Amino acid sequence: MHPAFRAVVSVLGGLFGGFTLGFLLSPDPTGVTPVLVGTALAVGFAVALYVKLGEEAAV
Repeated sequence: MHPAFRAVVSVLGGLFGGFTLGFLLSPDPTGVTPVLVGTALAVGFAVALYVKLGEEAAV
Protein backbone atom coordinates (compact mmCIF):
# COMPACT_ATOMS: atom_id res chain seq x y z
CA MET A 1 0.00 0.00 0.00
CA HIS A 2 1.33 3.43 -0.89
CA PRO A 3 2.54 5.35 2.20
CA ALA A 4 0.49 8.47 1.42
CA PHE A 5 -2.72 6.45 1.04
CA ARG A 6 -1.88 4.52 4.20
CA ALA A 7 -1.41 7.83 6.05
CA VAL A 8 -4.75 9.23 4.87
CA VAL A 9 -6.61 6.05 5.81
CA SER A 10 -4.97 5.89 9.23
CA VAL A 11 -5.61 9.57 10.04
CA LEU A 12 -9.26 9.37 9.02
CA GLY A 13 -9.76 6.15 10.95
CA GLY A 14 -7.96 7.58 13.97
CA LEU A 15 -10.04 10.75 13.94
CA PHE A 16 -13.29 8.83 13.67
CA GLY A 17 -12.43 6.32 16.39
CA GLY A 18 -10.74 8.79 18.72
CA PHE A 19 -13.43 11.43 18.71
CA THR A 20 -16.21 8.85 18.91
CA LEU A 21 -14.70 7.38 22.06
CA GLY A 22 -13.83 10.84 23.39
CA PHE A 23 -17.45 11.95 23.26
CA LEU A 24 -18.77 8.65 24.61
CA LEU A 25 -16.36 8.41 27.55
CA SER A 26 -16.26 12.01 28.75
CA PRO A 27 -18.61 13.06 31.55
CA ASP A 28 -19.50 16.42 29.97
CA PRO A 29 -19.95 16.12 26.18
CA THR A 30 -20.27 19.91 25.77
CA GLY A 31 -16.95 20.86 27.40
CA VAL A 32 -13.35 20.80 26.27
CA THR A 33 -12.67 17.34 27.74
CA PRO A 34 -14.07 15.37 24.78
CA VAL A 35 -11.93 17.39 22.39
CA LEU A 36 -8.77 16.75 24.39
CA VAL A 37 -9.53 13.07 24.94
CA GLY A 38 -10.56 12.65 21.31
CA THR A 39 -7.37 14.29 20.07
CA ALA A 40 -5.17 12.10 22.26
CA LEU A 41 -7.02 8.95 21.23
CA ALA A 42 -6.99 9.97 17.56
CA VAL A 43 -3.22 10.35 17.57
CA GLY A 44 -2.76 6.97 19.21
CA PHE A 45 -5.24 5.25 16.90
CA ALA A 46 -3.73 6.84 13.79
CA VAL A 47 -0.21 5.71 14.67
CA ALA A 48 -1.35 2.19 15.54
CA LEU A 49 -3.42 1.91 12.37
CA TYR A 50 -0.56 3.22 10.21
CA VAL A 51 1.82 0.63 11.63
CA LYS A 52 -0.75 -2.17 11.33
CA LEU A 53 -1.51 -1.32 7.71
CA GLY A 54 2.22 -1.32 6.96
CA GLU A 55 2.63 -4.77 8.48
CA GLU A 56 -0.27 -6.17 6.48
CA ALA A 57 1.06 -4.66 3.26
CA ALA A 58 4.44 -6.30 3.81
CA VAL A 59 2.93 -9.78 4.06
